[in-house]
Amino acid sequence: MKKTQGQLIKELHILFNQCNISESDKEAIYSSYGVRSSKDLNVVQLGEICDKLHGLLQKDGREPKPSRRKTPLQQAQTCCKVAIGKLLAAQGKIAASGWGIAEWNLITGTACRAAGVDAFHQIPLSKLRGVAYEFNKQAQGIAQAKQIINQ
Repeated sequence: MKKTQGQLIKELHILFNQCNISESDKEAIYSSYGVRSSKDLNVVQLGEICDKLHGLLQKDGREPKPSRRKTPLQQAQTCCKVAIGKLLAAQGKIAASGWGIAEWNLITGTACRAAGVDAFHQIPLSKLRGVAYEFNKQAQGIAQAKQIINQ
């Protein structure tokens, strides 16, 4: 995704602060591009400056690590796979833990059949949530039935 000029200006000012760039140094950077402020820079120029500042931070070991947070789609995909895996384990079709490639293929194949698609990545977010809900509900039903039988 390409950043807009406004996004790059915000990033530039954040980087100026992180690198402790003084006002006189900012003016020197701007004048080297023949402008007086960040608003006068174009997207390419802003990108160049930001890249150089990121490089400085990386040299100092202060570059922030990229976020490892999953997107809502990735979270839903994980929840869906786990819900299906738990149901298949409750039914005795796969082991309760330590799933290998064969188990993951069975789980994703089951998700595809439930969603009516050919490939797991084609399942939309809302459908993933619905499938996970239904499989969790079925697994709970099996757990309740086992509990009643064991009483």
